[in-house]
Amino acid sequence: MSVLDVVAARLGFERWEGKAAAREVESPYTWPVWAEGDPQWTPSTLAGYATEGYQCNAIIYSCIARKAETAATVALRVYSGEHDKPEMAQDGHPLAALMRRPNRYMSWFEMQELLITYLELDGNCYIAKMRQRPAGAVEALYPLRPDYVRHVAQGGELIGYIYQPEGGEPDPWLVDDIIDVKYPDPLDLFEGLGRGRSPLMAAAHVGDVDNATTKFLRQFFDNAVVPFGLLKSKQKLLDGEIARIRGRLRAQYGGSRNWGDVMILDADAEYQRLGLSFQEMGFENLDARNEARICSVLKVPPILVGAKVGLDRSTFANYGEARRSFWEDTMLVVYRRFEDQLNLQLAETEFPGYWLRCDFADTSALRE
Repeated sequence: MSVLDVVAARLGFERWEGKAAAREVESPYTWPVWAEGDPQWTPSTLAGYATEGYQCNAIIYSCIARKAETAATVALRVYSGEHDKPEMAQDGHPLAALMRRPNRYMSWFEMQELLITYLELDGNCYIAKMRQRPAGAVEALYPLRPDYVRHVAQGGELIGYIYQPEGGEPDPWLVDDIIDVKYPDPLDLFEGLGRGRSPLMAAAHVGDVDNATTKFLRQFFDNAVVPFGLLKSKQKLLDGEIARIRGRLRAQYGGSRNWGDVMILDADAEYQRLGLSFQEMGFENLDARNEARICSVLKVPPILVGAKVGLDRSTFANYGEARRSFWEDTMLVVYRRFEDQLNLQLAETEFPGYWLRCDFADTSALRE
C-alpha cells in the first residue's frame, strides 16, 4: 500500500473520491507527476544546521536563542466578536486553556520557544492536534520534529502528512490535524504548500568559515605558536634525522605553554617563516564580517547578541534603538506568521467564533 493509499484510507475512500473530483476544477496547480502521491523527500537540514550552527557557532546560537526566548514571552489571547470590538474569552475556555498549557508536558512558553528554534533551523515547524476521539475536540497540541515530517500531495492539493522518525514506522496524518508554519521557499515543487526553506541556508557558508576560524585558533594554541615555516640545513639529512628534528621542535616550542621561549637551532640550521603571523591573518576583520552576515540573515541586531561588530559602536541609546528595531522589524513579523496560522488552522476550524491575538502589553521595547 502506497503512502497515498494510507492517507486516503484514513480520509475514507468515498469521501476522498468525491473531493478529488471537485478539486479537478477548483485547483489551479499542476505539479510534476513524479512528485504526486509520494512524500516530499527533501534533503534534511535540521540535523546539519543544529550540529554545525546551533551547537558549534556562538553567534548562530545566540541569534536563534534570542528570537526563540523573546517570542515565547508574548501570550496569545483568545477573543470573540468583531476584531475592532473584541471581547476576551474566559480563562476556562478550551482554546484559552490550550494557549496556557498546550499539553501535559509543556507550557506555552516552552513549546513556542522550541517551535521558533525549529523554524529558524529547518524553515518549518509543525504542531499536531491531539483529539479526544477521532474527529473530536482538540485537547492537546504537540510540536513535531520537522525533519521527520513529509508532505503528501495529489491533484494539485495537499492531502496529508507522513511523520516518520528514524527507524520508526510511517504515521499518516490528515491535513486538518497538523498546523504548518514555515518560511517561504521559491523552489518548492508544491508552490508554497510543501516544505519551507531555512534562513540558515543563506548563512551556511559564512557559518562554516566562522567555525573553521574558531577551530584554527584552537589548533593554533594547542599545537604550535610558531608560524608555518621552512628549516634549512647545509647538511644532508636522513629520514631519521628529519623526524628527530620535527619532534624536538614540537616538544620544545609547540603549544601555548611554550609561548615566548627562545628557539635555538644548530650552527648550520636556518629557520625561514613561510606562513602568516597571527597579527597578519586579520582575524578581527574576519570575525566582524562573519558576525555581520550571520546577524543580517537571522535579522538580529549584532549589539543584542554581544557581537563585536555591534559592540564597537554600542551606547545605551543605540542599544535601546536596536531593541525596538528588533521587535518592530523582526519579532512582529514572526508573531504575525504564527498568529495567522494558528487562527487559520486552529481557532477558525476548531473553535468557530473565536480568534487569537498576540498581547504586547508587557513588551517594554514597544512602549513610547
